[in-house]
Amino acid sequence: MEHKAVLPGWMIMINARSINIITWGFIAILFIFGFFSHPTSDDFVYLLRGINDGIVGAVTGEYLQWGGRYTSTAIMAMVGLFLDLTTHFWVVSGFLILFLYLSFQLFFRGIARLSGDSYAPEAANLAFILYLLFIPRLDLAFYWMAGGVSYQIGNALFLIYLGILTAYFAQERTRSQEIRFGFGLGVMSVLIPGTNETLMAFHAVLTSAVSAYVFFSKRGSRITWGLILSLTVIMSLIVYLAPGNSARLGSIGEPQGHDLLLSFWVAIINAVKRLIIFIVFLYFLRRIISLENFAEKCFPRLSAFVRSISPRQRIILLAIFIVILFVILLPAAWAKGREAPGRAQSLAYLMVTANWAFLTLLIATSKLSVQMDTFISNLPNFARQSLIGVVVLLLVGISNIPKLAHDVGILAEYDKEHDERYELIRSAVSRGDILVNIPPLHVQPKILYAKEIGKYPDYTNVMLGRYLGFEGSIVVNPEN
Repeated sequence: MEHKAVLPGWMIMINARSINIITWGFIAILFIFGFFSHPTSDDFVYLLRGINDGIVGAVTGEYLQWGGRYTSTAIMAMVGLFLDLTTHFWVVSGFLILFLYLSFQLFFRGIARLSGDSYAPEAANLAFILYLLFIPRLDLAFYWMAGGVSYQIGNALFLIYLGILTAYFAQERTRSQEIRFGFGLGVMSVLIPGTNETLMAFHAVLTSAVSAYVFFSKRGSRITWGLILSLTVIMSLIVYLAPGNSARLGSIGEPQGHDLLLSFWVAIINAVKRLIIFIVFLYFLRRIISLENFAEKCFPRLSAFVRSISPRQRIILLAIFIVILFVILLPAAWAKGREAPGRAQSLAYLMVTANWAFLTLLIATSKLSVQMDTFISNLPNFARQSLIGVVVLLLVGISNIPKLAHDVGILAEYDKEHDERYELIRSAVSRGDILVNIPPLHVQPKILYAKEIGKYPDYTNVMLGRYLGFEGSIVVNPEN
């Protein structure tokens, strides 16, 4: 269906230069935030496992006692061996941000090869900006090591997997190229299941679907995909059968969890709800900034393909996207019997933002979108300006911008409070005390992950002390 967008007077035109400047400015801001961040909660558990047991011992202990996330546990143990996170947390947060950024670039390079378009780094930059702006719980994504390494490293590895996958099908491969592609996909298929269960399940479903496609279409090597599928199944079973899973679910699982019908109902309702939210979000966003025109510049061949899609094919594509969101949200629904927490939803936001160009073009060329464009364009100027004002305020309100603004003025004080607590605990160690009083955390940022330690002998209390060499009881005393 051919459709020419009606450009209202308030549309902001975007180009490669402006997107690139905003991207690196945003990365710089988030990188600076890392200098004021500190480890907390589960971070100390994984750091101490690395320090005390080494990488292999940490992974083994985690597997037997808590869960099968071998990839993320190994990375956190490595951090414990080489970094003091009371002073160098910025290394962790900075690595998470830059690694995810590079994975977006690799994914978009693969998409460009598959669609036959030229590689446009600015398209990946826009996707990265949208992800950072609207991902739930930015604090858990980059400023909590346990959450960031498990989910953002996993998301980055999955984008790399998709980038290699799209490049694989974009060309006819020689034998040496088949081996290189197979090796890259195989390595990703070993690493991805060990990051988190949500990604493990989605990766297994996708790899199974691609393997079936290769088997029946003969568009790839059956041997290559047989090996990749075997690796995926084996590594996923290793995670699923971890003895520690029972202890973990017993500790954090919900009473209503493990109900098959409830899990499917929760996942499908939230998948449909999320898709509707994403569609409405992208529709209005393209009315504010020139998303459609930008997508056409970055992906002219993809744009021509989307415009040729029939209404029936559009319905099928939307159904596929609902299935994708369903598979992503199902593991958390199974474990908890309710909607996935913010960090587990990050993969859903990743799939939307990484495919912003395709979804934007799909929405822009739909019959309903044409009718909405016509309706809005025919509104009186005052009504149209008022509508865009309300939409802008709503989009800014649900983004991470207010949280970033909130934290700017309190970063130094938050950092100071942690440093004072460290000093008190280290002084107690030097005196040989078995009890130390520390002040509570008064500053509560929204972007940096802040969580007070529990009362002794809660593990957050004990592990903080042990990380600083203290074996006694820590008392959070408001009068200290």
